[in-house]
Amino acid sequence: MVRLGGGIPMLACLVAALVAAPPRAGAEEVDPDDAGIEAAFEVVSGPPYEQEMVLLKLRGHYAVPITLEVLDQPALADFGWMQLGRDRWFSTTVSGRQMRGYERTMALFPKKAGRLTVEPFQHRLTIMGRDGVRFQHTASTQAVSIDVAPKPAAQGWWLPARSIKVSDQWDRPPDRLPPGETALRTVMLEAEGVSAELLPPVPTLRSPGVVAFPEPEERVMRLTPQGPVSTVRWRWRVRSMTTEPAVLQPVRIPWFDTGARQARVLELAPARIAPAIAAAEAGPQEPGPMVRAAVPLGLALGFAGGAALLLPGLRFRSRRELAGRLARWLPDPDALALRIAAWRGDAPRFRQAARRYLALRGVTPAGDAAAGLAALDRMLFGRAGGGVVPLRPIARAVLRAGRGRHRQDAGGARGPA
Repeated sequence: MVRLGGGIPMLACLVAALVAAPPRAGAEEVDPDDAGIEAAFEVVSGPPYEQEMVLLKLRGHYAVPITLEVLDQPALADFGWMQLGRDRWFSTTVSGRQMRGYERTMALFPKKAGRLTVEPFQHRLTIMGRDGVRFQHTASTQAVSIDVAPKPAAQGWWLPARSIKVSDQWDRPPDRLPPGETALRTVMLEAEGVSAELLPPVPTLRSPGVVAFPEPEERVMRLTPQGPVSTVRWRWRVRSMTTEPAVLQPVRIPWFDTGARQARVLELAPARIAPAIAAAEAGPQEPGPMVRAAVPLGLALGFAGGAALLLPGLRFRSRRELAGRLARWLPDPDALALRIAAWRGDAPRFRQAARRYLALRGVTPAGDAAAGLAALDRMLFGRAGGGVVPLRPIARAVLRAGRGRHRQDAGGARGPA
């Protein structure tokens, strides 16, 4: 052991010096009044229900120089949650002292009823000491609990929200929709205090004589300091399948007003589909294929008649002979109208053309023609609808029935009579 001049061992001097040295600033305990954080629920009135949004506020105050901070969040197994915006730092005064304030707002959605607890949050801080040395410090919140009531036994979708807005639009008037044509209906539902996945699914539109095809829905959510605002957009392609007026049944969506603490019902108003009125009020219609073809056909027949007068060796035919030849050259207008309605998918006009075609030939539908027309009637006039029936196979069956009767009449005309 090395001795100094006074006989005191060097090791003993070193130990004494360490004991007498002041502690490092990093080893000092931080006063809770200088760095603290707390968590609290914001409840308007009464216990919240399951899936109802509640706000959790985290507020901190710090009088120490912070160089780095991280907030550790506990596992929120009993809640769905989302952070509303970024953390906010600001200047504040606590007990007359100037400090830095910290705030975080979260939206929690209880998953079940009962007393639910949020475990402590831990704010890990890196603090600059008085001697310029950095050290670690953790400020923790206390555990907070909240009582959650079970959701009421309600029929339909459970939707607790602060407010709901709805818009209902058509791209054309539904009370002027011709048979076989389509209108686009768009409904937009906006709810405050609800996440997008809690909004109800697309409703089903029902009415005899009307078919509504839903399109893929669109869901959007945006965050505000008061909570999420979610929007869902529903679209349907609505087609009238009958010439009789029909009414789309109203759609009722129950929801719970969390501000007024009352159950309410949102209703999509019924829509009147009136194709008969549309046909009467539509005014002059665009000429159909038969009318458009009449002008060039008339010119061709006039040219043929003039040529018959000028060419040698030809003689005038009787009116009966000319009618017979024209009937062989020109297409059957009833059959043409039937084919056009089938090609366009116009079920009401197809039914009218088919009945006319068979009636003019004195044919009673049987076999495939009868079965097809019966299925068509169920689709058009059935109470619950008979599904979509393909028209082209029915058209072929009806035309076969009409041609068969025509051949029987022609064979009888060539007989002994």
